[in-house]
Amino acid sequence: MDVGELFGVTLAHRGCQVDLVVFASGHFTHRLTPGGSVLRDIEAFCARIGEVGHGTETVAALRAAYRGHDRVVIVSDMQAFADLSGGRSVPVSEAVPARVPISASIDTGQPNRYEIGGFSDKLFTMIGLLSRDGGRDGRAVWPWEAPSAAA
Repeated sequence: MDVGELFGVTLAHRGCQVDLVVFASGHFTHRLTPGGSVLRDIEAFCARIGEVGHGTETVAALRAAYRGHDRVVIVSDMQAFADLSGGRSVPVSEAVPARVPISASIDTGQPNRYEIGGFSDKLFTMIGLLSRDGGRDGRAVWPWEAPSAAA
């Protein structure tokens, strides 16, 4: 099992309304068992690896699966292939509206786009921090900042 699969399924279990989209050369939505076991859902998820190839077509998956979500979390090695639909290569950071936070291994230097390096249980904490207060003015509010200082 890959740590990305573990993190993705666990994060989806912790969320309220989550679409867990598996992507490679193609993509599909993996349904979790409501109220079910995280370990069983990880096992079911892992059994599906390879169903849609072995590439990393992140932008194509985001464009196809994005349905007005309030945030996007990408768990990937980020060895992405260019998506040339529409005539030009589009970076991952432009695959969803700029107002929608993306947390992933993306280095764009743009507001609402966060690069998180490495995998550990602290990823849950980091995503929570980045999501707190919706990020004022397109930036995260750190725990040590007073609300008035971030406004």
